[in-house]
Amino acid sequence: MRWFLLVLVSLLFSAPVHPARAARIRVEIRGVSNELKANVEASLAIARIARRTDTETDELIRLHDRADEEIRVALEPFGFYRPVIIATLDESGRRWVARYEIDPGPPLLLESVEVSVRGPGASDPAFSGIVDEFPLREGDRLIHPDYDQSKARFVAVAADSGYLRAEFDSAAIWIDPEAYTSGIVLAFSTGERFTFGDVTFKQEVVDDRVIRGYIRFNKGDPFRARKLFELQSGLTDSGYFGVVEVQPQLDLAEGNMIPIHVTLQPQKRERYDVGVGYGTDTGPRFTLEAELRRLNKSGHKGEVRLQVSQIENSASVRYIIPPIYPKTWIVTFSAGYAQLAPTSSESDMFVVGTTVAHRRWELMESFGLNYSIEKYEVGVDHGTSFLLMPGISWSLARTDDPIFTLKGRRFHVELFGSHDNVLSSATFVRFKWRGKNVFRLREKTRFITRFELGRIWTDEFRELPPTIRFFAGGDQSVRGYEFESLGPTDELGNVIGGPILGVLSAEIDHYFFAKWGVAAFFDIGNAFNTDFDERAQRGTGMGLRWLSPVGLFRVDFAWGLDNDNDFQLHFVIGPDL
Repeated sequence: MRWFLLVLVSLLFSAPVHPARAARIRVEIRGVSNELKANVEASLAIARIARRTDTETDELIRLHDRADEEIRVALEPFGFYRPVIIATLDESGRRWVARYEIDPGPPLLLESVEVSVRGPGASDPAFSGIVDEFPLREGDRLIHPDYDQSKARFVAVAADSGYLRAEFDSAAIWIDPEAYTSGIVLAFSTGERFTFGDVTFKQEVVDDRVIRGYIRFNKGDPFRARKLFELQSGLTDSGYFGVVEVQPQLDLAEGNMIPIHVTLQPQKRERYDVGVGYGTDTGPRFTLEAELRRLNKSGHKGEVRLQVSQIENSASVRYIIPPIYPKTWIVTFSAGYAQLAPTSSESDMFVVGTTVAHRRWELMESFGLNYSIEKYEVGVDHGTSFLLMPGISWSLARTDDPIFTLKGRRFHVELFGSHDNVLSSATFVRFKWRGKNVFRLREKTRFITRFELGRIWTDEFRELPPTIRFFAGGDQSVRGYEFESLGPTDELGNVIGGPILGVLSAEIDHYFFAKWGVAAFFDIGNAFNTDFDERAQRGTGMGLRWLSPVGLFRVDFAWGLDNDNDFQLHFVIGPDL
């Protein structure tokens, strides 16, 4: 008998096994749209497996049986608790079709909405604003996401405003299935408002006086989480530290005053960067940069930069003195040498100078004094200039993303000059204003504008070196023309630049995929004489965009409309702003 059983078992396990047939599925959802349909699709397991190449039929049937309950659960957050669902699953060869006809039914309405704030912060405008703007009212459809977002706003405002022991005394949605009504009871207790206490640092990198300049609050100010984030970001960006931990010590609070402890670990003293790139304005270029992050305990820094390209060979050094608390001024001493050879000129230039910069409101304000010696040739003009140039500038940059901007703006205004009675070979005043704006039109579409305006006041324009004069043309100016190839000409027809600059640009780009897009643009502008005898030059074209790991890569195919339709291919890598 034993041998018979062994043979039987052997036959059973050696018999061929036929797996369930595999098939493809298409899911159709009808009767709902927009957010309802999106939530149903996200909740349906059978919709998720429809993306697969094929699925076993047994699994399709099992998931189809679950679909009714999944649809009901997906509709409830939007206030539909009595849907009527007709579900069918049809087979046609290897193709299955799952159809779900959905009538969401009557919406569940709110019979009462009670939202209140209690405690010392009850009169705080930040909380009263949330109450006044609460998105759900009596008679409205119950929408759970709106309720959850408003709850989250209470918590976020409390954390940022110093109410660190705030909590909900009541936070409930009640539903009466028989009467088919609902209500909300939301009671928020703020607790006491905390303030900033002493700030202590644990570090041996630089003097505490240096890093205290990054504190943007005073002892006794209302506690705000974003102030701690600004402190952490500033210390991280300082370059002194590799790890920055900012910890409010709530357990050590004295009364309502919270001490802040900052733990800092040093960054490497030196950083070296080697870069190889290409731009249509510069051609192939090689750069070498060295950053000396801590030259002494006072936090002084040094920077060295070398660049080699077709139009610029340069070397520069900078010595930077950071602000000492409570001052905010940054002092920089610099020196550099450059050989410049753009389209219309050649220069050998040596410059030394100092800059004092600080933040005024949201602007970066800088005062500078530079002395330059420049030997130059531009058209028939040539000579050596000596210029002592005091100046002032203001700049601002705002962006939602420094790598790929969907909404942002940038501008820079500068004014400087020299006088021939003060260690200078010419008298002039130079003004320049440039800016750029990025607007988000749709989810994947942007509109970008750019402008440059400039004016030089002087009676000795032909005595000024080309680095002071205005030119136009290039991938950051009027596309379709070579770099600095546009401007007034001399008696032999050589472009020598002008005392007036005006450039406007408009561009629209659209991204078909996550990282790839196309663009169309129109540029117009030129450098002019004071009598505007030069004609504004126009350029237009199309471009390709790729969001690479190192920044936005732009390729523009541009035509100069006022120069026999000359064609230029422009390459640019880098952020928008």
